[in-house]
Amino acid sequence: MVRMQILLPTELHKKAKQLSKEREISLADLIRKGLEIVVDGSSFHKSNTTWSPPILKNRKLKISSPDKLKEIINRDTR
Repeated sequence: MVRMQILLPTELHKKAKQLSKEREISLADLIRKGLEIVVDGSSFHKSNTTWSPPILKNRKLKISSPDKLKEIINRDTR
């Protein structure tokens, strides 16, 4: 693993910390899982279009809302 530091907006940090507590996982694990979802399913290209959630290749599931992402994270961490 690689150690790194990132800056998070205060509100995002609070929400992520609370979610990790609810799921009984570390904040680091929550961030890694979220990043895996984005990176593994991302087809990110520079463009003028609005960003939309990625389609997960291994599940063939389109994440259509933040609630859907939370549902996937919850399912994968139990």
